[in-house]
Amino acid sequence: MDTLRALAARVSNWGRWGTDDERGTVNFITAEKIRAAAALVRRGRVFSLGLTFGPDGPQIGQGGRVNPQHFVTATAGVVYPDSPFRFADDVVVMPLQCATQWDSLAHIHYDGHLYNGFPAESITLAGATRNSIVAQAAGVVSRGVLLDLARAAGVERLAAGHAISPAELEAAETRQGVRVESGDVLLLRTGHLAVFRDQGDRVGYMRTMPGLGVACAEWLHRREVAAVASDTSAVEVIP
Repeated sequence: MDTLRALAARVSNWGRWGTDDERGTVNFITAEKIRAAAALVRRGRVFSLGLTFGPDGPQIGQGGRVNPQHFVTATAGVVYPDSPFRFADDVVVMPLQCATQWDSLAHIHYDGHLYNGFPAESITLAGATRNSIVAQAAGVVSRGVLLDLARAAGVERLAAGHAISPAELEAAETRQGVRVESGDVLLLRTGHLAVFRDQGDRVGYMRTMPGLGVACAEWLHRREVAAVASDTSAVEVIP
């Protein structure tokens, strides 16, 4: 525990962008970074990185998280009885982390504090009054760098419980001829998504997974990475 606290002190960004900051490392994405990222576009193709929101999603009920529930509330709704106008309507009920999602900085707290020292009590039943996702409402636009860690390792997918090291990140960089820089959004491909997508094994996908080992915290801090996304349900390794 003392080792982890010492590490946390070394990589802390509290106060880096002022005492009222609620955006964290997304602040690394400057206007110049966005301009440079836009200049990289060569083809107008769009790739979805999201899982489908629906009853066949990956959730297994842990932590109270279930897959989305869809209810049709009207197939021939009536507003004006004397008019031929009708409408269809529906409702979706779901945890906000049921499939692909972006964590706000209010998601995790430790020792009674959120990012930047805000008290955990600032999260109430009405929502987060500090570090809520509203702080990212303008959107996150930057250069995305995809590191294919499975391919770099010569496997279909990394083994569940495998802790990715900084050396592996750099090996993938070298293989692909890229370098993760300040303000980048780092995308990690471990291949683990196939456990759910191809095999339909929800439990195997959600219970254990490869992911970043603790040594990567200082690597991400040193590279000034703005955000990280992965093809696992947790970015960090789950043994």
